[in-house]
Formats: sequence, C-alpha cells, structure tokens
Amino acid sequence: GAAMVDVLRRVRAEGGVTALDFGPVIDPIATPDEFGELLPYVSFVLANEYELCSSAGTSDVGEAAEDFLAAGAQAVVAKRGPGGATLTTRERSLAVPALTVEAKGTVGAGDSFNAGFLHAMVQGRSPRDAVAYANAVAALVVASERGAMGAPTAAEVDAVIARR
Repeated sequence: GAAMVDVLRRVRAEGGVTALDFGPVIDPIATPDEFGELLPYVSFVLANEYELCSSAGTSDVGEAAEDFLAAGAQAVVAKRGPGGATLTTRERSLAVPALTVEAKGTVGAGDSFNAGFLHAMVQGRSPRDAVAYANAVAALVVASERGAMGAPTAAEVDAVIARR
C-alpha cells in the first residue's frame, strides 16, 4: 500500500538500493501493472522464471522482464537455478552462468541468492558482478548438506569466485 510506496520512495531518494521478490507464486498472482505504484521505486525485481512469467502472463522470460521494466522497475533479475540468472535493464540483457555443483537440496536457494545479490550491491559491486556473486551463494547453499543453514561466508564466496 501507500506506506510501502513511501518507504521505497524515501530509500531511493537517499540513493539506496531497493528490491522486490514477490514469490512464492500463489494464485492469483499480481501482474506487473498491479504492482503499479511500487515499481518506479524498485531498483531490482528478483524472481525465478516461473514467478516472473506467471505474473506477466507469458512463457517468455525476456518478455516478462520487459513487462516489469515497462511498468517502472529499473532492472529485473530472473533466477534460473542451474541455468544461472539473467539481468535485464532497459539497455540490455545479460545471462550470468551458475556454478556447477551437486545439489543436495534447493530449499532456501532463492532467498540465499537474494541475500547474496543485495550484499554484493551494498558492497558496491556492479549489478552483473552482484548476479555472479548471488549465483555463487545459491550454488554453495544447494551444495551444502545443511542447505541455507550452511550458508557461506563472504570470504568463502569470494574464494569460489576467484577460483572460477
């Protein structure tokens, strides 16, 4: 509602990064237009392919991202699991590959991705590098016997990225 719009507006006015992850998808799902007033103050929409496409009413991730951009979002990050993630802005779309790992479980992967992405953005990394960082965080979580409870430290993520 209006209170959330005000919070997002104030954060953006102060130069902060805002993000919206509207999953998990439970019918009926809101469309990009229904997010209306929020999207102009959202730096990044973070959603998996299914959520993004379901919301936009399409099976094409690129088209879904374009719908969110047209509704006011600054950028869209489509999480694609072992397929990595795609960062889409008004200027371009970049596919960022995932790390190849043996998945032990996927619970918490999306939230871990989001945490990694936002951590990297706050650290001053570029959006492309933040997606790569987030992919690494999510990969390490799904490869852990403890899942999200075994989330990596920033140093562990940086070490994996450096070896890549």
